[in-house]
Amino acid sequence: MLAIAPLPLADLGPLHAARALAFSSARAPPLLAAAAPCATTLPAYAVGGKTAAAARAAGWRVVDTTDTGAALAPRLPPGTLHARGRHAATPLGGLPPLILYEARAATALSPEGVRHIRGGDISHALFFSARAAGALSASPARRA
Repeated sequence: MLAIAPLPLADLGPLHAARALAFSSARAPPLLAAAAPCATTLPAYAVGGKTAAAARAAGWRVVDTTDTGAALAPRLPPGTLHARGRHAATPLGGLPPLILYEARAATALSPEGVRHIRGGDISHALFFSARAAGALSASPARRA
């Protein structure tokens, strides 16, 4: 129920002063690598294996990864930027953010999704965030 919308990086100044990057979402590394390829020379820290894999695939050397942001935050060096979406579920220890994308409410369900809802094929739905659940409950698609 949320669509990822990349945001333009208007100011790369914070990247020039950064000593490391922290990623808490697998969406952030490829977006940052596309917008600022030079950033891949910075060491990266990641929350979760999927995020670490995305950072490596985008060209970063991941020096540390943990399962939670709370576990990673005290291990981050000074000068680390948190490359993330506008609405972070877990800001990392007050790090300065580098906002790369935002999750916006989707405007429509896929035709296949509508067909399954109308056909009564769906009895339960899993959501990865409260924002996604709220987007569905506020959506006209709910009445599909």
